Amino acid sequence: MQVHLSEEIERFVRDQAATGKFADESAIVEAALRQMRDRARKMAEVQRAMLEVDLMDPVAPRG
Repeated sequence: MQVHLSEEIERFVRDQAATGKFADESAIVEAALRQMRDRARKMAEVQRAMLEVDLMDPVAPRG
């Protein structure tokens, strides 16, 4: 897979790589995407829970 990043994001990735916290630039991108995936999953869980509460509450406003 080949990915093209804006200059700003490329600079950020290079700066992060320079800290030594990641093995390489691919590891940085993978970590960022993993966080994005995890955040989306958590948000979906919260939305499902909110919907369940709304559906279970007989006085909750509808519409």
